[in-house]
Amino acid sequence: MNKNESKNTVEEKVKKQLKKTVETKDEYTKKPILDNLISKKDLENLKIKKEKEEKDKVIYTAKIPIIKNPFLEKAKQYIPIVNNIKNKYGIPRPFILSIIQKESSFLPRAKSRSGALGLMQLIPRYAATEAYIYLYNRKPNPMTLANELYNPEKNILYGSTYIYLLHARYFKFEKDYAKRKYMVIASYNMGPIAISKRVRGLNLEKMDLKSLYNYLLSNTRKETSDYLKKVLNYEKEWNKIFP
Repeated sequence: MNKNESKNTVEEKVKKQLKKTVETKDEYTKKPILDNLISKKDLENLKIKKEKEEKDKVIYTAKIPIIKNPFLEKAKQYIPIVNNIKNKYGIPRPFILSIIQKESSFLPRAKSRSGALGLMQLIPRYAATEAYIYLYNRKPNPMTLANELYNPEKNILYGSTYIYLLHARYFKFEKDYAKRKYMVIASYNMGPIAISKRVRGLNLEKMDLKSLYNYLLSNTRKETSDYLKKVLNYEKEWNKIFP
């Protein structure tokens, strides 16, 4: 802001910019990105703080707290899709929701630097293609598949199908669901071949769950060990809401 502007002018400009930010809509859902994540009371009682001065300008900031569990409202719109997946593959809802939260924070248009797309951050030529071939018994059109990954229903279908394949194809040798789930989570981040190599030679039958967990934390890259910890923590929280 200009140094010569009055306090009222500054407040009006900040509120105008904030209103624009709050009303910005998601490209797919057409709903405001911050819909139900901030309270009207906080917007009305906005506190503007002078941050610093630079030559002939003054920088102001305004902080608005996000409501507790900011992902709950975003998750609700995807529950019907997740319910269908639960019925199709038997994958628990909290597990799918925890993967979505970690991967994209429930933003359907999310795109990573590696080219992973959508809610469950699928790379078209890898996980998404594998899921597509399993579902339709044919190779997908790459361009069509990439576009479909921005569609929440298709993305969750392909992502959950890939999770099912990790369970049923790559780690079917492990009969204990909890142990298998740990390997699946790590594989979703690091890849099933890499995790298969890490656990090859282990006596999994004699290894308890905690020992396997600690082994995966110590024998994978930091990104993957952090991923495993966070997904399991998110799952505990989602279990309280959508068991």
